[in-house]
Amino acid sequence: MTNKVSTLPFVFALISFLLCVQVSALEISLRERDYLEFDSDEDFNRRLFEVNIDRTFRRGNHLIYDCLLKRFACVNLDGRNLCLDWRAEDIRDEYYFLRCALMQSFTYYEECRDAQYRVMHTGLDKNFCLNLDMEKKRLKPF
Repeated sequence: MTNKVSTLPFVFALISFLLCVQVSALEISLRERDYLEFDSDEDFNRRLFEVNIDRTFRRGNHLIYDCLLKRFACVNLDGRNLCLDWRAEDIRDEYYFLRCALMQSFTYYEECRDAQYRVMHTGLDKNFCLNLDMEKKRLKPF
């Protein structure tokens, strides 16, 4: 009985500390909102809760293949649009090797993650990283 009583203040202090850390992180995020411009509350919440994959992409429900880093990734809507922009630029500039390819979009991240696991283990041919229209034309490196 005395062990339970003596650990109670420690448990209470630990829980209080963890709650304070979470509240502080949320307060910082809310203060960031005052300085940064967001199109909507949905955009703010999306940026707050999406996880960074690296400096370029954040986790989401769109499966892409990053041809430069040779990896599949489930990215958010911004990452999907960036991938499509890169691809359009590379095709417009007549590059043979493309930087990115959008594979598929899903409703939920979990669906994307499962698809990513499947394609990583199937050994797909990476033809989607090539501008096949340029095959017969003069090749241009990046």
